[in-house]
Amino acid sequence: MKVYKIKRSAHLRALKSIVVTILFFSIGLSLLVVYRYGYLDLKKVFIAGSVSFVIFVLPMLLLHLQYYIINRYDSFSYDDVKQVIIYSSKYNDIRFHEKDITEIIVYKTKPLAENRTAVFTWDEYNYALIKLSNNVVIRISCLLVGELDKILKLKNVHVKKTFYPWIT
Repeated sequence: MKVYKIKRSAHLRALKSIVVTILFFSIGLSLLVVYRYGYLDLKKVFIAGSVSFVIFVLPMLLLHLQYYIINRYDSFSYDDVKQVIIYSSKYNDIRFHEKDITEIIVYKTKPLAENRTAVFTWDEYNYALIKLSNNVVIRISCLLVGELDKILKLKNVHVKKTFYPWIT
């Protein structure tokens, strides 16, 4: 039985994406300002860097925070031999079988769904909604389980492409 929890590696993966983006924009914008104006104008670099931060980094930080808040105390276990799934949250444990699942919808960005190179910092994020026959809906973020559709190989798994995978 494989047990999934939010691990430090999920946070480090996000941190790596943020650091690479900040380095890319800080160096790239500095070079662009020097090329355009002939000298390094820190005010212009700061303004352009602030806009880039708001467009590229802030949405990813908000998404990461939302995913962490939703699944911070949760664990997800899957036994493929017995076909039993256990979802444990801070308040309750839900034990169900594969036959109890009516539908699994996995929301991914287009690059992630099509195995292409990520364009935005949040392109590696995804989440899944597991709908059970007793009308219970379980939300699983990629911080808890990487890509649920690749772990649970069931017939009733549907992948929906979205630009920004905000959990609703």
